[in-house]
Amino acid sequence: MKRALPVMAVLFLAVASAALPARRKYGSASSPRSPGREDLRRIGAELVPDRVEEANAKGGVAGMKITWVIQDDKNDATEAANVANLLVNQHRVKAIVGSVTSKATIPVSDIIQAGKIPTISPTATNPKVTVADGKRKDYMFRACFIDPFQGAVLAKFAQDTLKKKNAAVLYDASNDYSKGIAEVFRDAFRKQGGKVAAFESYGKDDVDFSALLTKVKASGADVLFLRTITTRSG
Repeated sequence: MKRALPVMAVLFLAVASAALPARRKYGSASSPRSPGREDLRRIGAELVPDRVEEANAKGGVAGMKITWVIQDDKNDATEAANVANLLVNQHRVKAIVGSVTSKATIPVSDIIQAGKIPTISPTATNPKVTVADGKRKDYMFRACFIDPFQGAVLAKFAQDTLKKKNAAVLYDASNDYSKGIAEVFRDAFRKQGGKVAAFESYGKDDVDFSALLTKVKASGADVLFLRTITTRSG
């Protein structure tokens, strides 16, 4: 899991009396604790509320006005579970969009599956988001490719298109997504006949990569695989 990012958008249908116009409430939880996701935080905190106002000015959706509610899952599994429980059991949500990182979405998926609340994540890539013990979570969906698919396709691209046969792989040891997809790429690259000359990790707070890159260069690798958050790959 992929595919880090602590934005959880929540959608729920408010119960309205016959004397009051029906309303649909949309919400998002955007956390500053996940680097490299400024674009999604901006969508959740700024762009969506603006579109909500525009939609309401035109009569809402299906005759119902929209309210946008923002929550913060802190890009933390425990906090994400707390938020999901709050939305499902207290606010009685009818659907959820989020979370963004796999580590936050996996516990959310278990809660919404039990509550039968349709949920979709835009970027959570770990297979466990939608499958548990070999069984499909039929209320959980995603709008992205899973880690095994991404890693295998990238390995094939490196060999078939780039014509590379000797790979070096670097990954962030503190990031489940980075580590998971690095392992998939390594295994797929070898299975397709390539050699992995170096498989090295770095820490999330590292700023000097000179020694690591020297090791990669000495390995004789002709292609480098590095899948990490945007702010680290520069």
